[in-house]
Amino acid sequence: MRIIQKQFISDGWHDIRADEGFSKPQLTIVFGAKEQLRNRDRYQEVRDMFPDGCTVFCTTAGEILNTKVYDDTICITAIEFGSSHVESYQVSIERAEDSTPLGKQLGEKLTKDGLKHVMIFMDGQIINADDIMRGIQSALPESVAVTGGLAGGGLIFTETFVGLNDFPEKNKVIVIGFYGENLAIGHGSVGGWDAFGVSRLVTKSSGNIVYELDHKPILDIYREYLGDQSKDLPVSGLFFPLNVKLPNSDSLVVRTMMGVNETDGSVRFAGNIPEGSYAQLMKANINRLIEGAQDAAKMGLTLLPDHKAQLAIMINCFGRRLVFRQRTEEEVEEVSSIFGSDCFTTGFYSYGEITPDSAIAYKCQLQNQTMTITTLNEK
Repeated sequence: MRIIQKQFISDGWHDIRADEGFSKPQLTIVFGAKEQLRNRDRYQEVRDMFPDGCTVFCTTAGEILNTKVYDDTICITAIEFGSSHVESYQVSIERAEDSTPLGKQLGEKLTKDGLKHVMIFMDGQIINADDIMRGIQSALPESVAVTGGLAGGGLIFTETFVGLNDFPEKNKVIVIGFYGENLAIGHGSVGGWDAFGVSRLVTKSSGNIVYELDHKPILDIYREYLGDQSKDLPVSGLFFPLNVKLPNSDSLVVRTMMGVNETDGSVRFAGNIPEGSYAQLMKANINRLIEGAQDAAKMGLTLLPDHKAQLAIMINCFGRRLVFRQRTEEEVEEVSSIFGSDCFTTGFYSYGEITPDSAIAYKCQLQNQTMTITTLNEK
């Protein structure tokens, strides 16, 4: 596997890193601010530089390249495999009820001999990610893990865009299948948030909208805990996500607040929270969050030969960036140090992360407020 990285900043394109002998990529991953990726000139420049293979475009709430975090840039990572290969597909989902069947169609297209891993990138605003993943996983072999993320649109919830070999648009879902005996792929995801307060039963919800915890309006509960900070909802809610234990399951997922409804006292989250779940508020401790990100990196190396990665793709929740503020790059630096200077790293700040429950699990979940990492190594 050979890799080359380029970056667009205000004064033009820059060569960042390149493996000797790089020829042409099978996969090019492009993370960038939507104002840049939706610029027709920038889009065409990317296509002209890397016309071969499949090219994935994904807007962000911040770009990660090696040890740095950027805004208003485009970060390109182009990958040339040796004996391995990828296949990619894209669908447009206009109606929520189409999410599961179209997800299943994507999974069926990828299910071929030699499938090692699936990555998914999708619109972070319009689509129900839980239903899409349910459809995809229903068609995949149980031994195939899925990782990826929801596109970002800046540090406030705005429109997001993705595209496969095409100009990035809304309502799109992209899947990439990785194939080959010599390809090893790992994954890790950890939050590092501290739970506090009592665990409450979700007594009334619909999809990603929660109305009541323990038969009490959830918005009232948030106001009790947040005090003066409640006047800044929903933004202040990003600092207090929910730790959710799903019904009839040992799985724990993290859910970030996306909006509030003052009329009915409900809260909209970035993923489904079914009735019968148990939810507990969480708060940030910067050192614990960094430790969590480091743990995610170590998990991502578990299944790789000699525990070494050639490429690490970080998908980090934009809510964590709001919490870290001026210490944002500290988290990325600590993660990059675990992979070492020989490893190429890239990534973006997302509106949601897709990952299995552990380094050796395969069933994926939509998460929020986590550092999620996918690692690759080709013998």
